[in-house]
Amino acid sequence: MVGRATLAAGIQPQLRAYETLRAEAELGKYITDRIYLAYRRVFGATSDENANEALLEYRISTRWLLMALFGDAGVGGLDLIWSYA
Repeated sequence: MVGRATLAAGIQPQLRAYETLRAEAELGKYITDRIYLAYRRVFGATSDENANEALLEYRISTRWLLMALFGDAGVGGLDLIWSYA
């Protein structure tokens, strides 16, 4: 992650750069203390990858997170993540 800040109204932009010719910019906001909604732009995405993505995270509990992602190339996913720490 290259940078992270908080704008007015709690909007949190994020920039990421990779060793390949690809970078991401994300703009998101916690709607509630459990729900995070974001838009992500992927620069350098190939034709079979999403260039624009919507991301939704739902914190089920302190250890469980449900994450949904879908983009303009029709690529998406739903993840259930468990963390120990």
